[in-house]
Amino acid sequence: MNRALLIGYTALLVYGSLFPFVGWGTPDVSPWQQFLSPGRVSRADLVLNVLIYLPLGWLAARVFAGAGHVRAVLLATLTGSLLSFGVEYLQALLPMRVSSFHDWGWNTLGTFSGAVVHRQLASLGPWIQRTAKLLVDDGPVPRLGVAVVGVWAAGQLFPFVPSPDIGNLRAGLRPVWRVLRGSASFEPSRALSYAFTILSLSIILSAALRPEHRRRLFVSAFFFCVLLAKVPFVRQQLSLEALVGAGLALLVVGFLRESERASTVAFAAIAGAIVVDQLRPVGGASGLSAFNWIPFRSHLVNDLTGIEDVLDTVWPFLAFGFLAIRAQPSRPERVAVAGIGVVFLSVLLLEWLQTFVPGRSPDVTDAIIAAAAWTIPWVHLRVGRLIESGTFSL
Repeated sequence: MNRALLIGYTALLVYGSLFPFVGWGTPDVSPWQQFLSPGRVSRADLVLNVLIYLPLGWLAARVFAGAGHVRAVLLATLTGSLLSFGVEYLQALLPMRVSSFHDWGWNTLGTFSGAVVHRQLASLGPWIQRTAKLLVDDGPVPRLGVAVVGVWAAGQLFPFVPSPDIGNLRAGLRPVWRVLRGSASFEPSRALSYAFTILSLSIILSAALRPEHRRRLFVSAFFFCVLLAKVPFVRQQLSLEALVGAGLALLVVGFLRESERASTVAFAAIAGAIVVDQLRPVGGASGLSAFNWIPFRSHLVNDLTGIEDVLDTVWPFLAFGFLAIRAQPSRPERVAVAGIGVVFLSVLLLEWLQTFVPGRSPDVTDAIIAAAAWTIPWVHLRVGRLIESGTFSL
């Protein structure tokens, strides 16, 4: 399993680094000159180069774990460094890509950091497991619910770079201040999207926690902490719509006592959040965009926005899978397989409708990501049960 994940992520990195694979040729200057020439490195590029190689370091360290902690870190770092070096050399042969030793260095650092994080968490494993058992119900399904909420939180705080700079803090609060001053208008559709989102996630988190931790105050504090944490994080901003939507959602959650009804409400709320968010016009935009049929074309331009968009697209369909599994269907295999087609076609329809919405960028990629995200809970459940039965080992 670990080797398969490492190979898959490596393939995704190569695809993203060499996209769109056209224009191969001999450059005017040698690849080594391009690689070694100093260039301007933006903070966004720096962060992105580190972040995209973090998972590679993590996965490689898991594959090499049998060699010991120190050797695993060294082998993982060497793997990522060689991969990045090869990719940077090939980028010199593509006119649409830029080869740089800066990228190689930051990619290597990202791989090393991912491997070190894996080592540290491995040593903290027993403590993490004990803490998780105190908070989360037993079994793979509750853990999946926590993962759904975690993916949403990751999308809210990405790229996970806090800055205490006063200018950054002011920027993080600027949307709230502008609405309160009257220099910007309050957007009810955004507030409604947040209300639907946090309503569904509150129900999912409550279902995943042990009964003694399902208090509304505990769940409410978590979501408000995530929203407030956006202020010091680079590229993130807190909005008045988010605060209002969260407040409305957490008021409604207090009236939901029956788990079956709560699951139905959560399912409907996620669907509502998707529709409102996907068909909401972008403020100030007037033009319409054509449909993009090339997968990941808009996500693989070395822009942090692409990763953030993936996180925002993944969590709703992880949540749909979680809710479907909790409903305990009589034929889960059929539900899982049929759901792939339903999710893909539904999201594809929403993306096509965006061709009539100003400022939106309709893209087949979101339909692919949504269908893939839907399958993850079912695979997780299957693997979790095999591990518990002792017939499968990671």
